[in-house]
Amino acid sequence: MAHNFKTELDRPYPLPEGAAEFFQEHGYIKLKRVLSAELLAYYGEVITRKVLELNTMHLPMEERDTYQRAFLQVMNLWRQNALVREFVMSKRLGRIAAELLGCQGVRLYHDQALYKEPGGGVTPWHADQYYWPLATEKSCTVWIPLQETPLEMGPLAFSA
Repeated sequence: MAHNFKTELDRPYPLPEGAAEFFQEHGYIKLKRVLSAELLAYYGEVITRKVLELNTMHLPMEERDTYQRAFLQVMNLWRQNALVREFVMSKRLGRIAAELLGCQGVRLYHDQALYKEPGGGVTPWHADQYYWPLATEKSCTVWIPLQETPLEMGPLAFSA
């Protein structure tokens, strides 16, 4: 089963016509069906297990600050699990980022699993790149929901 997923992760994803130009002009893009539902379910289970294992937030919701209420956060899971590494470091995701940024290749600054808990708070508006210690603007965030995320659940929103 995982072997077929590895093949999918290695296969190129054809960017829609004009996608790179849209990204360059607006600073964001929504790409549909980059990964199959089956692949997301498989790796989603692996990632969820690892997040629950490594999570250090055990305060009751009412005792947490704004960001602690917003989500559970575990960083650099790729260092902790070979299957997560296979997902995060996939040729498919790396090639998409490189094509959108207009460069030959990309490097990973970090991965981050963010899990919204029932009854948790909102995530305040923010821009990730301002916090990164990078000497380039050629960077991007890849948001991959591991489940269906309808508007009622508060999906990612862009302000451009």
